[in-house]
Amino acid sequence: MEAKKFHNQLRGYKIVVALLQSESEDDLCPRCIGLDGAMTKAKKGLKRLKLDLQGLSVPEDEKERFVVQIDQLTQQLESLPEAEDPTCMKTAGLCKIGSECFPLDGAIAMMKQITT
Repeated sequence: MEAKKFHNQLRGYKIVVALLQSESEDDLCPRCIGLDGAMTKAKKGLKRLKLDLQGLSVPEDEKERFVVQIDQLTQQLESLPEAEDPTCMKTAGLCKIGSECFPLDGAIAMMKQITT
Protein backbone atom coordinates (compact mmCIF):
# COMPACT_ATOMS: atom_id res chain seq x y z
CA MET A 1 0.00 0.00 0.00
CA GLU A 2 1.32 3.41 -0.82
CA ALA A 3 1.70 6.05 1.87
CA LYS A 4 -0.86 8.43 0.37
CA LYS A 5 -3.61 5.79 0.33
CA PHE A 6 -2.76 4.77 3.89
CA HIS A 7 -2.90 8.37 5.07
CA ASN A 8 -6.27 8.90 3.39
CA GLN A 9 -7.68 5.75 5.00
CA LEU A 10 -6.53 7.00 8.39
CA ARG A 11 -8.20 10.35 7.74
CA GLY A 12 -11.41 8.53 6.81
CA TYR A 13 -11.36 6.57 10.06
CA LYS A 14 -11.13 9.82 12.01
CA ILE A 15 -14.46 10.83 10.49
CA VAL A 16 -15.99 7.39 11.06
CA VAL A 17 -14.97 7.38 14.72
CA ALA A 18 -16.40 10.88 15.21
CA LEU A 19 -19.73 9.79 13.65
CA LEU A 20 -19.92 6.67 15.80
CA GLN A 21 -19.03 8.67 18.89
CA SER A 22 -21.82 11.12 18.13
CA GLU A 23 -24.34 8.33 17.57
CA SER A 24 -23.39 6.55 20.78
CA GLU A 25 -24.05 9.75 22.74
CA ASP A 26 -27.44 10.27 21.09
CA ASP A 27 -30.38 9.24 23.26
CA LEU A 28 -32.03 7.43 20.33
CA CYS A 29 -29.27 5.10 19.13
CA PRO A 30 -27.14 3.54 21.90
CA ARG A 31 -29.09 0.24 21.88
CA CYS A 32 -29.13 -0.03 18.07
CA ILE A 33 -27.65 -3.24 16.68
CA GLY A 34 -26.56 -1.26 13.62
CA LEU A 35 -24.41 1.00 15.78
CA ASP A 36 -22.97 -2.03 17.52
CA GLY A 37 -22.08 -3.62 14.18
CA ALA A 38 -20.56 -0.43 12.81
CA MET A 39 -18.36 -0.06 15.89
CA THR A 40 -17.16 -3.65 15.49
CA LYS A 41 -16.35 -3.05 11.80
CA ALA A 42 -14.44 0.11 12.65
CA LYS A 43 -12.40 -1.67 15.33
CA LYS A 44 -11.51 -4.48 12.92
CA GLY A 45 -10.67 -1.97 10.22
CA LEU A 46 -8.28 -0.11 12.48
CA LYS A 47 -6.57 -3.38 13.42
CA ARG A 48 -6.18 -4.18 9.72
CA LEU A 49 -4.84 -0.69 9.06
CA LYS A 50 -2.26 -1.15 11.81
CA LEU A 51 -1.15 -4.41 10.20
CA ASP A 52 -0.91 -2.72 6.79
CA LEU A 53 1.41 -0.19 8.36
CA GLN A 54 4.11 -2.84 8.68
CA GLY A 55 4.44 -3.09 4.90
CA LEU A 56 4.38 0.65 4.33
CA SER A 57 7.59 2.16 2.99
CA VAL A 58 7.82 5.37 5.00
CA PRO A 59 10.37 6.53 7.57
CA GLU A 60 10.09 4.95 11.00
CA ASP A 61 9.22 8.23 12.73
CA GLU A 62 6.25 8.63 10.38
CA LYS A 63 5.16 5.04 11.11
CA GLU A 64 5.31 5.83 14.82
CA ARG A 65 3.05 8.85 14.31
CA PHE A 66 0.60 6.67 12.40
CA VAL A 67 0.65 4.08 15.20
CA VAL A 68 -0.13 6.79 17.76
CA GLN A 69 -3.06 8.03 15.69
CA ILE A 70 -4.43 4.51 15.15
CA ASP A 71 -4.09 3.75 18.86
CA GLN A 72 -5.90 6.98 19.77
CA LEU A 73 -8.79 6.16 17.42
CA THR A 74 -8.96 2.63 18.78
CA GLN A 75 -9.06 3.98 22.35
CA GLN A 76 -11.87 6.34 21.39
CA LEU A 77 -13.88 3.43 20.01
CA GLU A 78 -13.12 1.23 23.00
CA SER A 79 -14.30 3.97 25.36
CA LEU A 80 -17.73 4.17 23.73
CA PRO A 81 -20.51 2.50 25.68
CA GLU A 82 -21.63 -0.82 24.26
CA ALA A 83 -25.22 -1.95 24.45
CA GLU A 84 -25.69 -4.93 26.73
CA ASP A 85 -28.36 -6.37 24.48
CA PRO A 86 -28.31 -4.55 21.11
CA THR A 87 -31.61 -4.67 19.26
CA CYS A 88 -32.68 -3.95 15.72
CA MET A 89 -34.64 -0.87 16.57
CA LYS A 90 -36.40 -0.86 13.19
CA THR A 91 -37.63 -4.44 13.59
CA ALA A 92 -38.72 -3.72 17.16
CA GLY A 93 -40.63 -0.68 15.95
CA LEU A 94 -38.59 1.61 18.19
CA CYS A 95 -36.46 3.39 15.58
CA LYS A 96 -37.32 7.07 15.48
CA ILE A 97 -35.03 7.84 12.55
CA GLY A 98 -36.03 5.14 10.08
CA SER A 99 -34.32 4.51 6.78
CA GLU A 100 -32.86 8.02 6.70
CA CYS A 101 -30.26 7.28 9.38
CA PHE A 102 -27.47 9.30 7.78
CA PRO A 103 -24.87 9.21 10.57
CA LEU A 104 -24.87 5.44 10.91
CA ASP A 105 -25.40 4.68 7.22
CA GLY A 106 -22.81 7.34 6.38
CA ALA A 107 -20.25 5.78 8.71
CA ILE A 108 -20.78 2.35 7.17
CA ALA A 109 -20.62 3.73 3.63
CA MET A 110 -17.42 5.62 4.43
CA MET A 111 -15.81 2.48 5.87
CA LYS A 112 -16.60 0.69 2.61
CA GLN A 113 -15.04 3.50 0.60
CA ILE A 114 -11.86 3.84 2.63
CA THR A 115 -11.15 0.12 2.73
CA THR A 116 -11.39 -0.50 -1.03
